[in-house]
Amino acid sequence: MLVSPSVASAQMAPPVQIPAGACGTNQLAVSFVESQGAAGTILDVLQLTNTSGTTCTLNGYVTVQLLDASNAPMTTNDVPGGGFFMGFPGPSLVMLAPGAGAPFGVFWSDVPTGAETTCPTSMSQLITPPGQTTALSITGVTMAPCNSGTINVGPIRPPGSAIPS
Repeated sequence: MLVSPSVASAQMAPPVQIPAGACGTNQLAVSFVESQGAAGTILDVLQLTNTSGTTCTLNGYVTVQLLDASNAPMTTNDVPGGGFFMGFPGPSLVMLAPGAGAPFGVFWSDVPTGAETTCPTSMSQLITPPGQTTALSITGVTMAPCNSGTINVGPIRPPGSAIPS
């Protein structure tokens, strides 16, 4: 009687996904997507676009600094996940392929609070990507947030995602 040796079927492990490195400021550009507003509240949607030839990752919230017409810093109260964004999912890892754009929202009110009679207008903004210390400048977007310059910032979302409004 001939006995064949048993052959164990080799199962290959799935390939290990090595996450791409974090997107550096030098790999990104910031741009305006759209604005919506009603009853004294404004949602501006901006995006970070990967301008490099390498996939990178984003995870978290940008930091916003308002600038006046002379590019001097204005009082800014940057609140990650605050206000309107509190009821929505927080940050998650976003893979950003070359040329892809990851949207995020900034939500603010133009209704004076407390002793405010007007709210100063920002003529440009500095946007610092999550985990970075160098900012990107965006011009042509005006913001006049009241309540001491309060800007509620939503998390970075994957390319093609809608920002809740």
